[in-house]
Amino acid sequence: MVFVASLVFTILTTLSIPTFPSGTAAPPTSTVGFVQYSSSERGFSVRYPSDWTVENDPETFYCYAPDYEASFSVSKPVPIHGKTLDELVTEWRSMYENLSPEATFTGEREVQAGGVRGHEWTVLWENTTTGMRITMRLAIFVANDTLYTLSFLTGSEHYNNYASTFDAILNSFSPTAAAPAPATTTAPGGGVTKAGIPLRIDTRWVIEVAWKIVSPDGTVTSSVTPEKLMAYGGSPGVTGYTWGKPTGGRFPPAGIIIDPLTGVLQGTGGPLAEPGVYYFDVEVTDGTSTATATLAIQIREYRKQSDLDPGPPIAEFQQAFLDNIQLPNAKAGQPYGATLWVEGGKPPYWWSLRPGYADFALAGLWLDESRGLIRGTISESMAGRTIRFAVTVTDSTGKEAMCGGPHTEQGPIYEIYVEP
Repeated sequence: MVFVASLVFTILTTLSIPTFPSGTAAPPTSTVGFVQYSSSERGFSVRYPSDWTVENDPETFYCYAPDYEASFSVSKPVPIHGKTLDELVTEWRSMYENLSPEATFTGEREVQAGGVRGHEWTVLWENTTTGMRITMRLAIFVANDTLYTLSFLTGSEHYNNYASTFDAILNSFSPTAAAPAPATTTAPGGGVTKAGIPLRIDTRWVIEVAWKIVSPDGTVTSSVTPEKLMAYGGSPGVTGYTWGKPTGGRFPPAGIIIDPLTGVLQGTGGPLAEPGVYYFDVEVTDGTSTATATLAIQIREYRKQSDLDPGPPIAEFQQAFLDNIQLPNAKAGQPYGATLWVEGGKPPYWWSLRPGYADFALAGLWLDESRGLIRGTISESMAGRTIRFAVTVTDSTGKEAMCGGPHTEQGPIYEIYVEP
């Protein structure tokens, strides 16, 4: 689940993607036929086409065009504790520029919406073998010491049909309040259990492409990069998180499954579905509350030109190539849980804390080494402080996942700010 980046000017001209001078907002576009969504709890309002379908997930606002040709989403706002937009832009740019080789920056610009300054990137995913392209626009805004994230996604062949719609949605966006406060969750039987933050699935990580590989003799094999799905919050207690499909939801495409105990997406070893983009629904529970999300995976075909052809690009066994990963804030004296990310290798994985992070144990947390999950009840003594820790990950062969960040060989270092 990684992003990518390197700037190639020729892509801009071949795609005919509209570009705008740096530091300006997108040109005003009409919202005739749009409907308004506004939520004081979520802290924003936005307009979208009336024929688009809304999936109002508790943590992320999703909206899809007819036939799923295009979509946009607004992630749950998160507090940033005094960081500026410029600081966040530097961090995010570093993240995008140091990840997967399958995507290319096609542009970035400053934007403005609802009187708030923001920044937007456009990223192209392209399969040079099949010619399939996906275009994503990602915009971030800072208001009320809070980060707001919008993403827009469509097949590149449809981009020009939806570019002005994306602009209209972006221009209609308006942050209205700070991120919602921590909440309680309803337990079976109607009881209430304390939770530092609501349980949610993090949809910001892009799932790696799965490949149908055709050998010169016609033999078909498959390659699915194992990837850890991310969930935060709730009260994972002793049992941790359990993954599944919500009632009435869509399964992953044929040949792909999700381990119910670890949340690792991986191949079954059987044949994959036909090439295309597939949306599927996932649910995670901590035993007292649930969260759902819609994810997407692309299946592509790769035809080997000879027996010496090494095949398509496959992700290495690796942790995220980042200096730091900020997990959601914790609340002093309340339960906390969060999964940790890795991709590639051969599951199952084994997770170990790196030495030198004494605050982790003092904070009341412990690492579930077989699930890649931290959990516990945050110590009152950690109020107003930041918990930092790092891990090593090995797979079933004993190989250790690569780690490191753009500016440190020890990354990623996970960080959790503890609210009083």
